[in-house]
Amino acid sequence: ISADRGIIEKSPEGRWTPGRGGVLGVSRESVGELRRLLVIHEGMHGIIYEVDEFHRGVARYWRTNLTERERRYWQDMFAWMNYSPDDEYLMYNEFQAYLLQQSERGVPWYFRIRMADRVRNFAGRYEPVDVFLRDHPTTFEAAAGAINALLFRTTGMVGGDPFCLVPVEG
Repeated sequence: ISADRGIIEKSPEGRWTPGRGGVLGVSRESVGELRRLLVIHEGMHGIIYEVDEFHRGVARYWRTNLTERERRYWQDMFAWMNYSPDDEYLMYNEFQAYLLQQSERGVPWYFRIRMADRVRNFAGRYEPVDVFLRDHPTTFEAAAGAINALLFRTTGMVGGDPFCLVPVEG
């Protein structure tokens, strides 16, 4: 199926090489709303893999628009989820996927309530969650707005709604 769809291609030497596109999968064990969120999150990874301008823009935003303190907070949050916080590529890739897995309207609740509650008691590497949230009252909203604008400019999509795409039959 992957070869038929051009996801992988056979080289003249007979080796399999990357084509275009990818495979997206999530567990059917998840409840409907969680599965929808997971599909969107994983889809955002697909966008960063496939759209070079989006990839470069996300990396640039991570490196230049976020302060060191903001990046450290994201690293702490991802460390709580058992991601490797010292892997910069992983950090900005997850950063964009978590920001864009819901609409911009959902970002404040998701990061300031849900994730903050989960990370609050984590023995993080940097600072307490409440201190960061107090000192950065619009960090998540600003990042979501900028990354969502980048997504729209480079793909025509908006965060939280990749279902505007047309499925491939078969």
